[in-house]
Amino acid sequence: MTQLSACSSSIAPAFSLFGAQFPAWLVCALIGVGAAIAARCVLLALKLAEFLPYPLWVCTSIGAICALLLWLTWFG
Repeated sequence: MTQLSACSSSIAPAFSLFGAQFPAWLVCALIGVGAAIAARCVLLALKLAEFLPYPLWVCTSIGAICALLLWLTWFG
């Protein structure tokens, strides 16, 4: 019986956290959500949120950029 190489755990981008294998994209996504929340707090503190036409899209984009850059530098 042959094993598919894509199903091998040696090449999967996952790591052991509290005894369970967590996918790396989940950690990057959570860090991206944190970056979006931090960006929202900074925009509110600097009173820039009222000048942006779509602050939700800006914060979401900042979070996505942070998550993708983290993925690229960590696993790229």
